[in-house]
Amino acid sequence: MEDWQNSFLNIFALLRQKQLCLGNIEARYPLAEIAKAVQAAERPGRQGKLLLT
Repeated sequence: MEDWQNSFLNIFALLRQKQLCLGNIEARYPLAEIAKAVQAAERPGRQGKLLLT
């Protein structure tokens, strides 16, 4: 578990330092709207990432 947490801490640090980019984000969905996020993920022609917040 500690390795997993350390990996995410490193990823977040790289994002803050702008050394890592998430790419094109198409939409953000709150966890309460997970069904909408899944439907969007299944749509053909999606142009970016979908984030759960």
